[in-house]
Amino acid sequence: MGTYNNGANSSIDQAAGNPQIRQEHYNKNAIIEIKDEMYLSQMSGSISQPKNKGKEVVKHRYLPLLSDENSVANSGIDPDGITLNNGNLYASSRSVGIIEGRLPDLTETSERANKVNFSRKEVRGSIKNRGFFFEFSKDEMNFDTDKMFKQHVTTEALRGASQINEDILGIELIDKAGVVFNAGSGQDRTLDGSNTDDSDLLTIDNTSVPNIRDLIRLDIELDNNKCPRDTKVIVGSNYVDTKTIASARYMFISPDVKMDFMSIKALNGADDAFIPLNKYEGESGNKKYIKSIHGEIGAVGPFRIIVHPKMVIGEGEGALIGVETDSFVLETETDAMDTGETSLTNVVVYNVTQAAALTATTDYTVANGVVTIVDTAASAIGDTIHVSYDDDGTSGEYRSNGTNYNVYHNLVIGSEAFTHIGFEFGPGTAGKFDVTTMSPEELRDRKTPYAKVGMTVIEWWNGVLVDRPDWLAVYNTVSKY
Repeated sequence: MGTYNNGANSSIDQAAGNPQIRQEHYNKNAIIEIKDEMYLSQMSGSISQPKNKGKEVVKHRYLPLLSDENSVANSGIDPDGITLNNGNLYASSRSVGIIEGRLPDLTETSERANKVNFSRKEVRGSIKNRGFFFEFSKDEMNFDTDKMFKQHVTTEALRGASQINEDILGIELIDKAGVVFNAGSGQDRTLDGSNTDDSDLLTIDNTSVPNIRDLIRLDIELDNNKCPRDTKVIVGSNYVDTKTIASARYMFISPDVKMDFMSIKALNGADDAFIPLNKYEGESGNKKYIKSIHGEIGAVGPFRIIVHPKMVIGEGEGALIGVETDSFVLETETDAMDTGETSLTNVVVYNVTQAAALTATTDYTVANGVVTIVDTAASAIGDTIHVSYDDDGTSGEYRSNGTNYNVYHNLVIGSEAFTHIGFEFGPGTAGKFDVTTMSPEELRDRKTPYAKVGMTVIEWWNGVLVDRPDWLAVYNTVSKY
């Protein structure tokens, strides 16, 4: 696409090869410029799917010997020659008694003892074709007063494509996260290999604000999953140049919850838990390491915080406004919960463990803001009891869609937890956008004899391969205005 040159014909009307040469220059500049639009993408590994290799990528993940997942039935033999239910000796147990009893000791007569087994998991990712195009007129290009018009529209088009990729990536990673915690009285999600059941989001209410105890619990869960503490990130626009941030796990949040995270108090309830970026950011003496990455604003407890301007949210996916919810675990058969209210109205009590609604008077009583469980067969010690009642008027302080609270999916991404899959359109195009511009002259035919309109087409193939869902975590919260 050409530029306006004192009213003369633009370069778009010149030799057929010129526009595409200029277009390649525009594409390169645009990709460099939109690098700062990439937030989630900077956490990705990258692979390219060559031509004629199908639309699916398959990888194998070999499981550690002592992993709980390494469990092939009846494939192991313990030190005493007894067949084990799995082949991993003591199945990642930290119990001294179990470990001592399963250590691979040998005796003088040991023969078929201490047999172990190895197994692997198959992970798959597929790529999808996406694209869009825009048109331009010859007159527009000849007489527009901005000689950088083509550069600007190319940049905006590639910025839009990059933001589409970020949205797709955010949705995929949230849906495939292997760890899901809900703040406040929200019920943590029990995962069975997928996150398709999101009914637990209906328990997200005005108690579900970010807090330091939840963040530490989440960090411990990732530690148990062997999630790396150091984080590798992409610092170039070509998905090749990488750097490492030492001792850092990253959480991506929406701008809406920025103030909520900055307001978190430390475990003592008095000091601020938030540490601003300027307190620790700076150049590293080792070129392999960097101190911070794009979008980072500071740290709270064990997590570095990145504000993603376009982070996807669950608009109206939380509890109904006007209703408060609390939960407690029965420690005695007649346990009670003090809600802190002087009076309660429209009380609903539900036994989460037994998946049954409780009946007033028969199963529970309410008096002076206290819900007391009655000793009946409807509840037992250890059961989780969920209580909802009319709000005290504070729900208007929280973001919502007017009827339900908004849910903010704060996303933790462990290093190399997922891989971006690109496609090789040709030499030097692995994982990038294919941009083609056709001048009005190139499109001249019987239907367009005056060759007034040209067009630019942006096309790409991409996908996400989640290598370690247990290194992806979602922390669901609400947000105050």
